[in-house]
Amino acid sequence: MSRKTDGTVIPGVLRTFLQDRGTVGIACRRSAALKPHVHYLSAWHVADEGRELVCLVQRGFTTGLLENLRDNGRFSATIEQIGPHETYQFKGTCIGSRPAGPGDLECWERARERFAVAVKAVDPRLGLTHEQKRDYIAPPEVAIRMRVDEIFLQTPGPGAGRRLFPAEGE
Repeated sequence: MSRKTDGTVIPGVLRTFLQDRGTVGIACRRSAALKPHVHYLSAWHVADEGRELVCLVQRGFTTGLLENLRDNGRFSATIEQIGPHETYQFKGTCIGSRPAGPGDLECWERARERFAVAVKAVDPRLGLTHEQKRDYIAPPEVAIRMRVDEIFLQTPGPGAGRRLFPAEGE
């Protein structure tokens, strides 16, 4: 089978980033007319031995999402670590969706804690309580399972936009 069908395995270093350091994320899909639409993420986690990224889309940001994914299936997620701006984009195909469940809420709790800690580290004088920072990340409504085909470096700097996996030229 081709890589496109099998999916790209998310390398261990990026799995660690997603689990321990990623603090904010957005997803994007496109309409049949190729118009892009952004959806804020509550959290994310790796599944299927690193071939899938499960994106938990925030409540209130799901309008049109499932309809467009049924139409063309293309989906991407961009995850950043607040502070150093370490950022990666994961592109692929939606292979399933479901309402957010109890396991997703645990993932969301960990993500909103990382977010609050990261914001405090960037500016401890911000004037928001820890709970106010946590509350910035809304609960998930929908879980989108994406088979990852490509991963790009999006950290600002000279390498931004470079495809990491599969390696450029493959």
